[in-house]
Amino acid sequence: MRLSVALTLFYLCFFKQSLGALNYQDALKIAQLDDQKHFDNALQNILIPRVASTDGSKKVQNFIIGEMESMGMTVELDSFYDNAPIFGKINFVNIVGKINPNADRFLMLSAHYDSKYFPDNKFVGATDSAVPCALMLNIVKTTLPYIQNVLKDKNLGLMLVFFDGEEAFEQWSDNDSLYGSRHLAKKWEQTKYKNEKEIDRINVMVLLDLIGSGNARFVCSTPNTCPLNKRLTQIENTLREASSLKAIGNGNRNMFLNSYRNLGVSDDHIPFQKRGVSILHLIPMSFPPTWHTNDDDGRNLNHNSIYNFNKVMRIFVLDYLTTCVNNPKSRNCSFK
Repeated sequence: MRLSVALTLFYLCFFKQSLGALNYQDALKIAQLDDQKHFDNALQNILIPRVASTDGSKKVQNFIIGEMESMGMTVELDSFYDNAPIFGKINFVNIVGKINPNADRFLMLSAHYDSKYFPDNKFVGATDSAVPCALMLNIVKTTLPYIQNVLKDKNLGLMLVFFDGEEAFEQWSDNDSLYGSRHLAKKWEQTKYKNEKEIDRINVMVLLDLIGSGNARFVCSTPNTCPLNKRLTQIENTLREASSLKAIGNGNRNMFLNSYRNLGVSDDHIPFQKRGVSILHLIPMSFPPTWHTNDDDGRNLNHNSIYNFNKVMRIFVLDYLTTCVNNPKSRNCSFK
């Protein structure tokens, strides 16, 4: 495929400035690393009812584990039991995959893989959060050789965390929600690592939720990571100017906005944020109209929006890792 002159110049300038460890040829390849077949397959395998501790949940667990193991990632399971309304004591399983597992610091991408319980058992939660899970797997799948090259012999790693039990079974409360993230954050806070705690190995936690609608817009909701949100807007703007993004029915309106708003959303980041972890919460300002209805399925996804989000995030992940390898004390790397 031939790149336009404008697109070629864009990548030459953009990547020379942002991805110092990658040469120009690699930058051009990264721009074309879409693997729609892989993403579609991942989404299809996750897009089923998958309430915690059900057969559907176990099926999705096995798929996610298999995908990460096939990419050479180390996989850890955080399995535990907790009491939930309606069901009583049930098993929850958080899934953690790592590239460069012995590193002291990690960029953490995360999403919940469970679906909300409804008596009819038809809810598949496409935006909530099958698409985010499929995106995380696809980002690693498409960029794996580049990630491995950037992180080789470095003290930085990439971590994917798939939380179980984000959804409330009955009514959202401190005890009926965030089962997986509450357990894992507490566990890592209590686990020693060298002269610190396991939870301190997280440079920044990026949480994806409710991704896949056509009207999604994202802002900075945590002041100390606003530089990362600004980076997302810069990447999107440059891709758009290079005609590398698809139309999503809202003109040229950006998904990522360089502005701050306190969204006040309770999500899987909260247990980590309370323990001092820096958070980049990628959740739309306005929830999709299909939220917590059976219409949150594959039919109502905006695939161009997902394509654009995926492309921006793919570049963002490589940009972040390379920046932090080259300059660990950069204001775009460390937020402690």
